[in-house]
Amino acid sequence: MGTGTVQHDERIHYTQRLYRSLLDTMARPGSLIQLEPYAYSGCPSEHYFRIGIALTLLDQEVSFHETATEKELTQHLQLLTRSTAKPLSESDYIFVQSGEAPDLTEAKRGTDLYPDQSATIVCQVKRIAQDGNGEVRLKLKGPGIQTARQLSLDGFSPDLLPELIASSEQFPLGLDWILVDAEGRLCCLPRSTKIVKEA
Repeated sequence: MGTGTVQHDERIHYTQRLYRSLLDTMARPGSLIQLEPYAYSGCPSEHYFRIGIALTLLDQEVSFHETATEKELTQHLQLLTRSTAKPLSESDYIFVQSGEAPDLTEAKRGTDLYPDQSATIVCQVKRIAQDGNGEVRLKLKGPGIQTARQLSLDGFSPDLLPELIASSEQFPLGLDWILVDAEGRLCCLPRSTKIVKEA
């Protein structure tokens, strides 16, 4: 068996594991999982977790927008996934760097007939925890949460908070969020989750 086949098989196993983990965390909003890095030699190590998520979610049938200024990262994602880079307002997946605050008012939120035709925001932050100690502290309620769940974030732009909190206000329309930190901790916040900022 050639090296290329081994690498292809490893990638398939990696994305299958990650996809199952994403489904599980979408069903349990705010719960944390630990990702394995996808060590892709073409990118700096700080992008490994985002590359892994992109490999799992993107293909030639969906589109994405990368807010990072490095055009090389967009080119890598296109090469690896065969997905199409589009303007933010047309994209199925929007990748956001830690500390960035792109204007998400034009992001797709679905329609009454097709609420599933909305965007998913993949946002990288410095740190995700459930310890109540963070620059941004959130309380989560909704399906998949028994009573309430706390979430603490570092490196999440305060300018993005209004969009995050408003994601569920027009349910079933809205935005789904995937948050991943520098250590590979990941959580999901589907549009069904009510999010409140704690003082």
